[in-house]
Amino acid sequence: MAAGRKERKSVAVFLAANTGNDIRYEKLIHHVAAMFAKNGWNLVYGGSARGLMGTLGKAASALGVDVHGVKPRPFLKYEETGELPTFGHHELVDDLYTQKKRIAELTDAFIILPGGFGTLEEYTAVRMWSKLGVWRRPIVLLNFEGFYTPLLDWITKAKSLDFVSENSVAVVSVVNSVGEIDALLSNPATVVENDDHFDWSVLVPGHVDSWQSDFEKSLVDIADQVSLQHSLTVHWSTWHTWDYYTRVNPGVTEANVRIWKDIAPFSTCVGMTYQVAKNLGAALRAAPSLARGLERLRTVACPASADSTQPYHCVTGVFMDSYCIVIDPVFSVKAFTVPYNGSFETLPYITTSGRTQQRCFRYFARPSGDKVLTMEKVGSVDAAVQFSDIDHNTALQQISMRAARNTRIGSKVPSKKVVVVRSLMDEKPTKIASTPLNAEFVVTACRVQIDFGERILTMQIPSNDWLFKPENKRYLLRLQHSPMYTPVNDAVLNLVIALKSLSNDGIALDQLLLMGEIGERLGLARGEILRIADSLWPEKHHVHYP
Repeated sequence: MAAGRKERKSVAVFLAANTGNDIRYEKLIHHVAAMFAKNGWNLVYGGSARGLMGTLGKAASALGVDVHGVKPRPFLKYEETGELPTFGHHELVDDLYTQKKRIAELTDAFIILPGGFGTLEEYTAVRMWSKLGVWRRPIVLLNFEGFYTPLLDWITKAKSLDFVSENSVAVVSVVNSVGEIDALLSNPATVVENDDHFDWSVLVPGHVDSWQSDFEKSLVDIADQVSLQHSLTVHWSTWHTWDYYTRVNPGVTEANVRIWKDIAPFSTCVGMTYQVAKNLGAALRAAPSLARGLERLRTVACPASADSTQPYHCVTGVFMDSYCIVIDPVFSVKAFTVPYNGSFETLPYITTSGRTQQRCFRYFARPSGDKVLTMEKVGSVDAAVQFSDIDHNTALQQISMRAARNTRIGSKVPSKKVVVVRSLMDEKPTKIASTPLNAEFVVTACRVQIDFGERILTMQIPSNDWLFKPENKRYLLRLQHSPMYTPVNDAVLNLVIALKSLSNDGIALDQLLLMGEIGERLGLARGEILRIADSLWPEKHHVHYP
């Protein structure tokens, strides 16, 4: 690879959503899948399990290719199952334009294979976007068995009549075989440098930051400061609220803001929202030019699912006419702007089970004219949930207190609890999501899950970005010989202690001390892991375990 150039990571493929009646085209798709596997490219495509698209997605996934599908929501009904494919990673978007835009953001090059009207539309769109300067990434048209010869003849005719220019024609490379695609896109000379910024203003003038008013920029800056300060000083924890309401102060029945001081530096979304709204309100009052923002400052909550009315998650929002600024320290370190009739996706995170999850926020108007904020899981077919106004006392009682006293169905055993700790890294992580802050990077340093039913304590920590670093070699050596060590993927690993299965208290204590030492390095206070583990020992806890 030439110096200064990046390796190609992802390639988008546009092709038919039908299988057709010629077996040669299906065989072609398997050759394309093999090319992706050989080169280690990620596949980005239209997100269908049908036709040649589905054949490519399944074949590539079976060969170990990372498959990322982007599916327009209205087209989901055409899938046989009515759901997203089960192979690879898939996400839903609102429409065809957003689909192509999202695919473009994910990819380093485009391949056009045989297809129908949809493929033709995608081909003309990406070549026009390239001609207009939206990007400079390679576009390759495969004229397999002369499939696109009539189209190429039309282009030649149009060029001869000066309807299209030579430069316009040169935007697309035409090849006749998969081998030629391989040779072309494997050539370092075709990897475009510094092409990470798309000039969408050519297509949608309001898309780029230049439209953003000074008022909004100032509002976002202040919201960012409040959000960052909070994210670095407060850790999200459902265990600490459970501990407070069931062990420290079990007799409390009324909402009282004192809890957030008593369990600091831990909190839940309710406590975070309370403090963020308070701090943001104070900051806006101190800036008279931003008084309009103060008038639109609201605390809102959403249910866990669209068929529920029970509040579940809280955020702080500044609901302006053309955008909504959201502060949600649980899912985002920084404040973010959701444009009206637009969306915003938070950074992905990895659960202790190894699943990657992400949230998408949307801001739009209902038929009644009321503007609403919604949230959904990226890649999920579950309906979005809508946020509604809520006051702190109601949120405290209906979300935090209710969750703290919630037990597993048919049992007195508490439901699982989680503690999430963020901290700063000096170097930009390569495997886990991060947010730049000055010369450092904010990351989720560790995630602790407390499973009362199974009496299992799990701590998720970064592997490549922390444990495998030379300065942490002593921890790696100790963990590799420990039954706690549980690899998850190339980004994180779990440290797992099954307390009910340990007959020797000394062994359990040794493991807990090591977990606690690592937790302390990653931002947990000294002794916190032992305190959490104490709640799992049945002989030390008032809850009766079956």
